[in-house]
Amino acid sequence: MGPIHPRDKLPVAKRLAQASYGTVYEPGKVAVKGPIISGCSVSGGKLTVKFNKQLLGSDTVVVGDYQRHNNASFLQVLTNSTLFCLQTSSNRTTNVTTCLDDGTGKSVAHKGVSADVFQSLTTWPMVNIEAAGPTSVTADVSAFGEIFGIRYAFFNPGYSNCCGLNDPTSGPCPLASCPIKSSSGLPTTPFMARVVNGKCECISPQVCNE
Repeated sequence: MGPIHPRDKLPVAKRLAQASYGTVYEPGKVAVKGPIISGCSVSGGKLTVKFNKQLLGSDTVVVGDYQRHNNASFLQVLTNSTLFCLQTSSNRTTNVTTCLDDGTGKSVAHKGVSADVFQSLTTWPMVNIEAAGPTSVTADVSAFGEIFGIRYAFFNPGYSNCCGLNDPTSGPCPLASCPIKSSSGLPTTPFMARVVNGKCECISPQVCNE
């Protein structure tokens, strides 16, 4: 799609038209937004992510064939509970990386930990996903033991979000690269949440405890 000015204007126009029609003429029936997380659960090595049924309207959640297009799923799980962080700042002189916001507004200093560790694919490995009913997707997370967070469609160093594991400067991101979307083609809103006692806890003020 490129930066703030997408090269292909037609999909943007279609989304705006659908949102307008659903808001004014068919509220609650025509989806005006893509899937928005409403909760998640982890049980028996399986992660289930649920999306808001009311906001989907008559749409369902679908998962595009991201493997066929050489893309990753971009649903990631956190394997280290101490590395949940929204923003970091590094001091090379003191060899300290500070998490400026741990999701609660608090800052935490990490001695001897580089900023890249917070975003690496070791800390946040990707998992394969599949649709599981009209309002949810699932992923096998049994290989990781316990997981402490999930996130979707976030930017990571070395590649751009939802555009595959390619150099982000190599060209514009192909249209509709993010695999989770509604049946009418609206993309899922990116999300990030802690996993506590097998349930999601989104960052305030968002609530996702279904």
